[in-house]
Amino acid sequence: MLLHLKNIIKGLGIGCLIFLITFVAVGRDMILGALVMGVAGFLGHYSSFLYESRVDGQR
Repeated sequence: MLLHLKNIIKGLGIGCLIFLITFVAVGRDMILGALVMGVAGFLGHYSSFLYESRVDGQR
């Protein structure tokens, strides 16, 4: 459970970084797009962790 929490926090950090970089690059006009990119980064990181933990459990 602690490993899941650690990866959720790490994923949120990655999502925030992606949001900030995209927000700075495109400006206030595209804040929704920057938010979507941040959420996609978080979901991609966490789903990758879930897939790797599932694959490692099958070995």
